[in-house]
Amino acid sequence: MIAPMTASERDLRTLARIVSEDRADLPAMGLPLSLLADLMGQIRCDFVSFEGLDSGRHALWFWQEIPIPADDAADEAWCEGWDGRHWSHYWDCKPSSYPDRSGDLRSILRISDFYSPGSGTALACTATSTGRRGSSMSSC
Repeated sequence: MIAPMTASERDLRTLARIVSEDRADLPAMGLPLSLLADLMGQIRCDFVSFEGLDSGRHALWFWQEIPIPADDAADEAWCEGWDGRHWSHYWDCKPSSYPDRSGDLRSILRISDFYSPGSGTALACTATSTGRRGSSMSSC
């Protein structure tokens, strides 16, 4: 596990501004994509996904991802069978199941909080769960 990150006063003011800002792009479910984009820029990661899951029922309410994949056809093809792939690995994937295992619904986590860079487990978990590889942020 990587040492905890510290935030400067400037970082905290920026985050407070990001989450407090009025936004015109309010979706029916989830968060405004402009908010996710601003968080991605502040945290410096390859992509951010935010999803509403019910682990007890194996249900997905919504899924948002920034940046939006450029190839919608490939993204739709990947989505076929997502439920089976996701739930078959959910409890084994530490970042995915962290909120259920810990009860912590407030933390912002990184894959590297659970796995070392290049770890086969981390790579398999990230690729299976999101269909991508890279540095990501998980918001619980």
